[in-house]
Amino acid sequence: MNDNSILVRCRSCRRDTRHSLVADAEQVCEDERGGRERFIYQLIRCKGCETLSCREIRTASDQADEKGAAPYEVTLYPPRAAGHEWLEHIRHLPGPVERVYREILGAINAGLPLLATIGLRTLIEAVCHDARAKGKNLESLIDSLADLGVLSKAQATTLYSPRLVGNPGTHQITAPESPKLNAALRITETILETLYVIPRLKQDLQTGRL
Repeated sequence: MNDNSILVRCRSCRRDTRHSLVADAEQVCEDERGGRERFIYQLIRCKGCETLSCREIRTASDQADEKGAAPYEVTLYPPRAAGHEWLEHIRHLPGPVERVYREILGAINAGLPLLATIGLRTLIEAVCHDARAKGKNLESLIDSLADLGVLSKAQATTLYSPRLVGNPGTHQITAPESPKLNAALRITETILETLYVIPRLKQDLQTGRL
């Protein structure tokens, strides 16, 4: 394609920015019924921060209208989380916590809210274990975080809300609507920032690394 400037959401700038086309390739696939799918793969670069992304454009000939125009699907790699921004300074999270957090965002991107909800509980458990909290279940682990002074009582109560993590005692984990899932994740992210990001930024500021 000849697009020199493409408006795409940049994963680093965290907003829609102009991207330049670095390279592209095209592939046409036919199925046994004679249907054709056309794929265009693009390597694009943000004109602001120069972050690279991949863009896939798919069209199917059997979906064309009477004028021959076919609808198309655009997919970005790495995926962008629908309706939710990645936590800044993710590198400051402990390894196990970061891995679970990334998988939660991956589940949201893939349209798997139930897996994302289960991942949210796993993320909270990972935070508890990282802080060496003691308890036999998730509720007692979170209470231990409050007893250790890692969280306030109000934060602990919010963190264990059934609306946030489901009801593990009765195994009632249901997939919430997207706005509720994003809100639950944002609450958890605020705690991640309090525990890991802000102390690290404070340390970097005091040592002149910023």
